[in-house]
Amino acid sequence: GANITVEHHDGLAWRIMPRRNPDVNKSWISNRARLEYQKLSKDRLTAGQFQKTEVPLSQAVARAGELVRGGRKVAIVASGTLTLEDNAAVLELSKSLEGKSEVFGGSWAKVGDPDGIAQSGDPVGNRLGVKLLGVADNLEDLVRRAKEFDVLLVVGHDLWALDASKAKSLESIPERIVLSPWHDASTAKATLAVGVRAWAEVRGTMVNSQGRVQMLNAAPILPSADLEPVWQVVSTLGKLGWTSELDAYQAAQARIPALAGVTYRGIGSGGRLLEGVVA
Repeated sequence: GANITVEHHDGLAWRIMPRRNPDVNKSWISNRARLEYQKLSKDRLTAGQFQKTEVPLSQAVARAGELVRGGRKVAIVASGTLTLEDNAAVLELSKSLEGKSEVFGGSWAKVGDPDGIAQSGDPVGNRLGVKLLGVADNLEDLVRRAKEFDVLLVVGHDLWALDASKAKSLESIPERIVLSPWHDASTAKATLAVGVRAWAEVRGTMVNSQGRVQMLNAAPILPSADLEPVWQVVSTLGKLGWTSELDAYQAAQARIPALAGVTYRGIGSGGRLLEGVVA
């Protein structure tokens, strides 16, 4: 969860710089992190994609909602690359489906060694946050049980890029919905893909590997004004009625006792260690 700033001009990100936080990454970021700005304007999915054909975003979201609400048995994949707000929305969507859905978590991204300065070694920035929300690390179960489901909803994961051999079993699920900021290997395998905002374009929270909750603030670099954050799209799919990220954050607070009484303002610019959370 290294602290950064996204420097932008005319709606485009031009570079990523470290933002000093003496308790996290001091004034350092990795070379890989510096180059992430390049992806923010490349291969973006700014509309919907239905059976390989581009469709308006509103139409894609409406169709996704019909499929999820009308599914016999729905598999929903949460993601540690997304905010607490996004994942709280996933859990509330599952709850709204009244027993006909299951939420799966975890990642096939490989964990490396920490460098002691700017990288924890884990490419999944909110892994601990998703765990605190109560999402199990059980992607392998989904692979084994794929044929039980008729609808799959994947948020914040490029599963087919991370492990195509494992993800292949998911192709037995008739309806595969992928929410993604980019055209990627998973949207290529989706029956319906929906464009969403990327990590630099949202406001929300994550919990780093130290157990420190930190804020993200949105840079004004959206490639399309129609794009919404994952939590908002998921709220629409489940008819949750949420109108701001605060609704989503409150849902996360209800699931994480350590967040009780912790406001966005109370998190502060340096983040806040959560009491009783073991990293």
